[in-house]
Amino acid sequence: GISQGINVFEVKHHFLPTDWSDDETPVSKWRTFEHKDEDIPILEKAHQTNPTNLWLAEEYIMAQMEKISSDNNKLSTGNPYEEPEKLARKLASGPLHDAGCLCILGLILGEKGKYKEEQEVYEEAIKEEKLYAEAYWYAAYSISAEIFDKYGEEGPSGRKFEELSKDDKKRINKVYQYYSKAYELKPWHLWFQYDHACELWRWGKKSNAVSMLENILRIDHRFHLKIRGESYLEGIEKETRIKKIMDLYVNKEEP
Repeated sequence: GISQGINVFEVKHHFLPTDWSDDETPVSKWRTFEHKDEDIPILEKAHQTNPTNLWLAEEYIMAQMEKISSDNNKLSTGNPYEEPEKLARKLASGPLHDAGCLCILGLILGEKGKYKEEQEVYEEAIKEEKLYAEAYWYAAYSISAEIFDKYGEEGPSGRKFEELSKDDKKRINKVYQYYSKAYELKPWHLWFQYDHACELWRWGKKSNAVSMLENILRIDHRFHLKIRGESYLEGIEKETRIKKIMDLYVNKEEP
């Protein structure tokens, strides 16, 4: 197997909406390869042969989750997540488990909409490894998604932070805290800052959001691909500082 100090694989980068690429890039920033349908039984057999190999187990989970995603969660009439969830729970409770294993389980629970249990798993991962930045990121993302879903399909659009319940305000502040902790641990990881900026903009902290996104765009202007397609950020392109960068790096490159 691979040292537990190395987070071999993170499900989020392979199947969640935060993965991205442009039409001209055949392989996105986070994907190293795509699984084929015939890979799943091969990985299953390999895992059964060597069940203590974390890398094999995680690859098997990843292949299953990619398949579920590509089939629009219609792999079965029952629970399409049953097999990967069962294996993830086994990894998370076994003697070889680490914070990475816990986060894999959390991400699967998040896909099922089990936010409370998902967040409990991330908190356990943080206790397990306080320097694991992704655990803070995933926890923040989960809380944000739960609050967003609470207000229906349109999310909290039109609502002001001041109008929220005391509990929701407290939880949103925790989202800010966890995103900040994530990029404090990995300041080069722009996704942490991007998701934080989305949350700030959503709840009216526009100046802070613009400053953060301006910094992100100056480092990697390809983030305009997310900014333009993100409903959370509607209207931010009109902000002077963002528009200036878009005109400098992006708009001039387009026909």
